[in-house]
Amino acid sequence: MRLIAGEFGGRVLHSPRHASFRPTTDRVKESTFNILSNRVLWKTTNVCDLFAGSGNLGLEALSRGARKVSFVEDDPLSIQILQKNIHALDVSAKCDVVAGRVEAFLQRTRKQYDLIFADPPYGYPDFSMLLDCIEERGLLSKNGLLVIEHSGKQQVSTSGYWTQSDLRSYGTTSISLLTLSLEI
Repeated sequence: MRLIAGEFGGRVLHSPRHASFRPTTDRVKESTFNILSNRVLWKTTNVCDLFAGSGNLGLEALSRGARKVSFVEDDPLSIQILQKNIHALDVSAKCDVVAGRVEAFLQRTRKQYDLIFADPPYGYPDFSMLLDCIEERGLLSKNGLLVIEHSGKQQVSTSGYWTQSDLRSYGTTSISLLTLSLEI
């Protein structure tokens, strides 16, 4: 697993070596960031990386110039690896690592983000809770994007004010890009 482009392009990231860890592949990550390149002004973008794992997505955003990234992860081994990756890139001043469940973080944070990545375990049952919480708490900025990585067999049902602006599939993995309606 490596960073694709930007300041740290080509740098290899550490990753947990347990069976439940499923990193975003380079192909999926590169395709996702190519889509985002026309929609995101990196130097003004605050990012949240939910279910962060090793920090693969958030660190790619930092490499491309994101202002700041909040990483949320509950697995202690993944948090150790994430902190090791942040230290190796010397970007700790631009990173917040939150140890705990994503659902609890979303209920208590007061920050607003321009880009939120959510890469939950495949079969994650609470997409509607995730979407409702982000919308109700105003966690996504006015023109922000929510990028969800999920199994191609699973659909992310949008409701309320959410609009799916893009859906891409790469083998068994799908990426959904969601925006909030401006009528909120």
